[in-house]
Amino acid sequence: MEYSSFDHKRTVLDAGSMLGSGAAFRILGMYENSGSYRDFVDLDRWAVNPVVAFKLNKATKLTLGYEHAEDKRTADRGIPSFKPLGSFYGFPAPTARSTFFGNPDLSHANATVDRLYAIAEHNTAFGLSVRNHTSWVNYDKFYQNVYPGTPLNAPGNGLVGILAYNNETDRENLFNRRTSLISSISD
Repeated sequence: MEYSSFDHKRTVLDAGSMLGSGAAFRILGMYENSGSYRDFVDLDRWAVNPVVAFKLNKATKLTLGYEHAEDKRTADRGIPSFKPLGSFYGFPAPTARSTFFGNPDLSHANATVDRLYAIAEHNTAFGLSVRNHTSWVNYDKFYQNVYPGTPLNAPGNGLVGILAYNNETDRENLFNRRTSLISSISD
């Protein structure tokens, strides 16, 4: 368990067990709920990853897993810059580093990810190993931000242009990431 400044809290779980001859189970999980030194900014996320592995015979192992993760947080672009008169370069606005610019109620990022995967491994009698990793992943992501879009036009007047946008991405992927053939034959 972690506890830290700015209301940071995080816990992790890692447990496993044999399921009998030739099979094992493991589960990993985490939860985090944190604030920030930035006003109105917070984070809430969790994930779980159960995995089961089977020894199908002396030469073949199959691993099956599932991952689920959810992440919800305030989208924060930070402090805008300003350009002093006659200056080519911008500088951070002269404000407290905790100041939130934009609208925190409308600035959020949410993501949910689900992944199923299988890893098959086989050792041949000829000194070769074959390994394949295949996974299906579903991404559901939404990002919306109301943020400072222009530099402050003069220090001290407190005016900044505000921009906004949002983006939604829903995507499914099927990956056969790799099939490897490895030789363990030596001279």
